[in-house]
Amino acid sequence: MVLVDEQTTSKTRITVFLAAKDAKLFAELTSGLGISRDTLLNQTLPAELDYLAGVPANSEKALAYLRARVSGDREDKARINITLSRKTALRMNRLCEQKRVPRDLFIASYVDFLVHGDPEENCIGPLTKVREMLRNPRHEYYSSAGHGPYQDLHIPDEALTSLDNLLVELFGTQRSKQQ
Repeated sequence: MVLVDEQTTSKTRITVFLAAKDAKLFAELTSGLGISRDTLLNQTLPAELDYLAGVPANSEKALAYLRARVSGDREDKARINITLSRKTALRMNRLCEQKRVPRDLFIASYVDFLVHGDPEENCIGPLTKVREMLRNPRHEYYSSAGHGPYQDLHIPDEALTSLDNLLVELFGTQRSKQQ
């Protein structure tokens, strides 16, 4: 009989409300990259929770302000169901309670970072950056000589003549002549 730790292997579904435009862009980016929104959040939220753990707790007054911000106009919000590991969901709930941060606001802030980055820090959203890199993987990777990819696949005829001369000099033979 195998015993299973239910808190680490089971999943739970949570519902959050995100700004509709961010929810839509998040869905478009994850879909366009061929990755699951839930899988991405399951893999990355633990690190984000480590960052949240390092933030001082808000006061009750600050919590009331943040709650009012979250519960504002629902017309521009999208309801999102997210399946997370029970362990991650419990840790997130516990930390949000300890830090007096509404869970929806924490997730909304993280999704906003994933899609928009941090303009104040000149940081492009990670999902946007990955999308651009996959559309053109070499867009940032040109050689210091200033030439692009596949330059080594072009051999000028002069180089072949030099190669022939070198082969004759070294081995007394030429490369086979092909058209």
